[in-house]
Amino acid sequence: MTALPSDGEKLTVAVVGARGFIGSRLVERLAASGMEVVPIARTGSKVRLAEARDADALTEAFAGCDMAVHTIAGDAAMITGAIPPLLEAAQRAGLTRIVYISSASVHGQSPAPDTNEDSALAVSQPFAYNTAKARAETTLMTINRQDGDGADLKRPEISILRPGIVYGPRARWFTEFAQEWQSGTACLINGGAGICNACHIDNLCEAVRLALTKPQAANQIFLVGDAEEMHWSELYAPVAAAMERSLEDVPEAPVLTKDIKSPHRFHPDRLIRRFIKSRDVRPQISKEMALLQSCSVRLPTAKATRVLGYRPPVSKAQGLAEAEAWLREARPWQTKP
Repeated sequence: MTALPSDGEKLTVAVVGARGFIGSRLVERLAASGMEVVPIARTGSKVRLAEARDADALTEAFAGCDMAVHTIAGDAAMITGAIPPLLEAAQRAGLTRIVYISSASVHGQSPAPDTNEDSALAVSQPFAYNTAKARAETTLMTINRQDGDGADLKRPEISILRPGIVYGPRARWFTEFAQEWQSGTACLINGGAGICNACHIDNLCEAVRLALTKPQAANQIFLVGDAEEMHWSELYAPVAAAMERSLEDVPEAPVLTKDIKSPHRFHPDRLIRRFIKSRDVRPQISKEMALLQSCSVRLPTAKATRVLGYRPPVSKAQGLAEAEAWLREARPWQTKP
């Protein structure tokens, strides 16, 4: 395992994807924890510029850094295509560790009971994003186990974090639901009673900090989330409060209750035909959201707690209150999607 900087010596961390929802907050939180942070993005000021699939540009951007956090979003091609250049650049620049922000969706939108970090990944899912994240993880670990290109070049350690629904001010989960409600297309399954495997953005940032600084995080995978169970009705409650409406007024999605008790048993193609009969149907729900809202399994964070000492600093009440305050100010339902 890599020797971490000694007391009094700052850890310099590159954040790839520093302008995104996760990356931008991570830059703030890591800097507040005392680290030297180097933001990396494709565009913008006050960042080092590099495209995530350009190994040469990344190598230059990583100069002077000890470790990196990979937070980029994008389509399936971007997610999988960014892994080899990331590892090549990290090796060239002498980075000792990469923290890769994956997703709990590698286990599917509505995971089977007893799912944990050791569960087999589904590398052929109905959603391109899920499949890409699963394949990116596999590529990351496979390449990193191979011998380096030179005797003087050492592969960096890898720590993979799998958050679920990452929320907080500016999160798309609030914005999209508010806009759908305003347009009359919003709906819920069982009134939003399904489990939402939520992870407040600052709780994810804390998990990243631990993955960067704990030697035992090397070459490990961790599911991360909030300390308290969240349901979809609770996640959407700040939207209702900010819009001065009631979730009881949101129509029920066109799905049979008996079909969502064990959603992992139903083939997604059958679900999509049932949930979305026409793009013109209102209200309507996407296949992704139908499965997410049908979730009956809370993913465990026991490994992160045991190995990293992970203790989510933001409570459910605090996180939802912050979201409501932001929604009242930003009023995203007044903005066209």
